[in-house]
Amino acid sequence: LAVPLVYDSHEYFTQVPELQGRPWVRAIWHGLEKRYIRRARLCYTVNEALASILSQRLGKSFESIRNVPFLRGAPEEEKQEAAMELPERFVLYQGALNAGRGLEMLLDIAAQLPDLHVVRCGEGDLSSALRRQKGRLDLGHRVQFLGRVSPSRLRRITRQAFLGYNVLAPMGLSYYYSLANKFFDYMHAGIPSLNSAFPAYEKIISS
Repeated sequence: LAVPLVYDSHEYFTQVPELQGRPWVRAIWHGLEKRYIRRARLCYTVNEALASILSQRLGKSFESIRNVPFLRGAPEEEKQEAAMELPERFVLYQGALNAGRGLEMLLDIAAQLPDLHVVRCGEGDLSSALRRQKGRLDLGHRVQFLGRVSPSRLRRITRQAFLGYNVLAPMGLSYYYSLANKFFDYMHAGIPSLNSAFPAYEKIISS
């Protein structure tokens, strides 16, 4: 019995920032992608614009499925638990602490706004550098690094934020055509979010 192959492209992988300036590595990944995608019965990605690009580039028909998490309720006891451990008002960033996500800029902004509190959930390549930057800017308790947290705790934290942060630099087409999970997490939590003016976000926000 043949098992159907489904290709799920969460992002434009050969255009991620980590492959910028590494043409040989990118070529290897692109070769693997083209070789094996021919066997795929179904191909999906995260938004319509990227589906169109991948369809043309790889010669397969792509459909889009957005990164929308399940919508969950907000029990009152969960709100109280989160409120006890977080500032009264804070900007939240959730996700990998990687290059091109405006994370250094957010710390610089906090240094200029003495009433601004920032909470970050996640770790990544910039974890150590961002903590050193926090120290240099003497931000103290106004910037909290919570590290990796469970999904249930992250939902509680997100509901307490007054603004979600999702700012990407145009570092390659992967970021430009992205549609991050956190965008919908902020939406489900009922909080406003600051997002890059990239196609997928603009289409949803303006609809």
